[in-house]
Amino acid sequence: MGIDYRASSSVGYEIDITDEIEDIEEMEDGLEEYADNEIGDEFECFVTGNAYSDEITGTYLGLKEPFKNGLDLTLMKEKLDKELKRIKVKAVSDFGVIGGLYIY
Repeated sequence: MGIDYRASSSVGYEIDITDEIEDIEEMEDGLEEYADNEIGDEFECFVTGNAYSDEITGTYLGLKEPFKNGLDLTLMKEKLDKELKRIKVKAVSDFGVIGGLYIY
């Protein structure tokens, strides 16, 4: 028996649901599925946790290519902040490096 995992990292936020989307039908499959279906092409969503224990330790929304326009992330952060508002999720961490493992 082997253990598989998905390692993910980016620059962005840990996210959570808002009251506005908590009970909508699109949330049936969880926050990651909802965000994946809603976000624009410049962004990525991933989870960390353990499928064996059915524990999700974090859901993250980040930039696919954070440094494509150089090291100044001011404009990219503004785009990501607008995306959070557009898809009606909230940041629960400061903007920065995000990442971790999902074991399945």
